[in-house]
Amino acid sequence: MASAFVLVTTFGAGSVVSLVHCSGTPAKATGGKGNPVGAVGESAPCDATHKCSGTLHCCESFCTDTARDPRNCGACGVACTASQFCTGTKCDNAIFTNLCANPKATIDLDQYPSDNAAGVALGAALTTSCSPAVAVGQASQLSAILGDAGQPSTGVGDTLVVGGGGFGQIAVQYLDSSGLSPIFLKTDGVMAQYVVRATGAPAFAAVMVSDLTAHHDYFFVELAVEPQSGTLCFVGAGIEAPGTAAAGYYASAQLLPNRAADMHSWEAVEWTDAPGTGGPAADGGADLGDGIPNAGDTFRVVASSP
Repeated sequence: MASAFVLVTTFGAGSVVSLVHCSGTPAKATGGKGNPVGAVGESAPCDATHKCSGTLHCCESFCTDTARDPRNCGACGVACTASQFCTGTKCDNAIFTNLCANPKATIDLDQYPSDNAAGVALGAALTTSCSPAVAVGQASQLSAILGDAGQPSTGVGDTLVVGGGGFGQIAVQYLDSSGLSPIFLKTDGVMAQYVVRATGAPAFAAVMVSDLTAHHDYFFVELAVEPQSGTLCFVGAGIEAPGTAAAGYYASAQLLPNRAADMHSWEAVEWTDAPGTGGPAADGGADLGDGIPNAGDTFRVVASSP
């Protein structure tokens, strides 16, 4: 099914991690979904007289958890740029070579099994390819992993792993509509192509949706950062469901194991099923393959970030 996009016009304040007074007394003000009002990782005012409690640091006159604040990442005044994410100790560039930097990841589950299977494959790659292994969990997109407007809100140190595009995944809808995704799908249901946000140019020539099958599709893998919560998003999605499955396999079999020198933040890939693996076609035609992304298939990177 081709992706569709929902334009989000009202943006929330993002996920707020913790709001406590320097004395340790919880603040009473709350916002949407019961989240305390304030900036991520930030709490009550502080100065030379009013000290911060526990592990909080006094940053710009506010007690701050520098392990959870992308504006004070690891230390006061260390603000990550738009192309970086905070691991909890430092800012890293949002490129594939740094995919193992966050200690945790959460798989974002929607209502489509093909999306969820791809998300699980992406998450499993973080467990098997990273050392130390990333601690990976799962949660429904209707839970607190998304803010009131659908913005990714797992926060600093916790990568949001997303299989599937904006048709089912609210997080991808948000990234696309807010201009945060480096590459996005443009389709009218007849023609489809990926567009590079930085240039507005297509990543490759438009393809006919009717030409995409269970044996041939396109997909992208990308990293994007939601700046309010500091959430790093790892997304793999196809134009159609077979492409989404191929994205999950590609990330686990090729992208993550070979990430050491991969300085890209996104790749667009053409997947072609290997013929001769599916047995005789029912109509007597050529065997197009088994329809399952695997090691015998062809994965051709058609475009990537600079």
